[in-house]
Amino acid sequence: MVFNRFFARSWAPEVTKPGRGRCMALFLKVESKNYNSMIKKSLFLTFVSAFLFFASCEEEITQINTQQKDAAEDQSIVDGYFNEANDMSTRAFQTPSSSDLSGRANGKTITITVTGDTRFNGATVTLESTTTNAFAPQGKITVDFGAGKTDPNGVTRKGKMILTYSGLRFIPESFTELTFDNYFINNVKIEGKRRVTTTVLDNTGITFNVKDTGGKATFADGKIITREATLIQKLTIGGANGQPSWSVSGTASGTTRESKNYQLVIEKALVYKAQCIAAKIVVPVEGIAILTVDGIVLTVDYGNGECDNKATLTVAGITQEITITE
Repeated sequence: MVFNRFFARSWAPEVTKPGRGRCMALFLKVESKNYNSMIKKSLFLTFVSAFLFFASCEEEITQINTQQKDAAEDQSIVDGYFNEANDMSTRAFQTPSSSDLSGRANGKTITITVTGDTRFNGATVTLESTTTNAFAPQGKITVDFGAGKTDPNGVTRKGKMILTYSGLRFIPESFTELTFDNYFINNVKIEGKRRVTTTVLDNTGITFNVKDTGGKATFADGKIITREATLIQKLTIGGANGQPSWSVSGTASGTTRESKNYQLVIEKALVYKAQCIAAKIVVPVEGIAILTVDGIVLTVDYGNGECDNKATLTVAGITQEITITE
């Protein structure tokens, strides 16, 4: 789910205030000491030194704020790319019948049509089963956008997403593995692997273990975001209003486009609701995430379940509400 380029746009100036106070206090302390010495030359040099020190503090805090903002945006970007590809491959996986998945076509490649999702417009979706065992199906589904297809929302995709599957669909211990073959979305190359293993199927829903390895987004200017993640996703069907919802917990880490290391910890499960997604609210509507970059901590609180695109940011003791936009 793409919810990128939104973090920390308005709070960065606020964060500099505590830093300014600390640096100014040091400035005044040095000024007083040299004033008492009554040595004009030393006083002048002290003013110069203190001014330079103050400037360096200002520069350092500004740099930290920029790193924090960029890391939040970059983590969201690569997370969004992987989630969207995972959602599309899952929709493709749900389309064929169980008999098709288990090899009714006797190992031949068949074409399937994914309906109700315009992101697949113009793509060729094929299924190739590698077994005829109805109780242990195996095979792969390929979504091929060729040299490029643009959906009604103006998003252009090219290359292939490849989903291999093993086991009965959504039965515990079955799994899917998503990879990419020269796949681009809006000129950003996506690489890596996402493995999704079903762990629990009960009357409350389906639980999956999700593992992202070697995740990479390469931009047109050559800069790269990387991602590794270990997550638990739970799909709950038929909540209070009969609509499904997803909760996600776990951790992620990687590097930003500026080669800064980041770590993300989901402190309270992030919740996504089907009715909110239908209303184009694709960000979590509940949950708390903690992002750390070079020792600086940003807390993102997505609220209490209301269908809105707002979140509350807390950094260095300062809290501010933001509106999340793509």
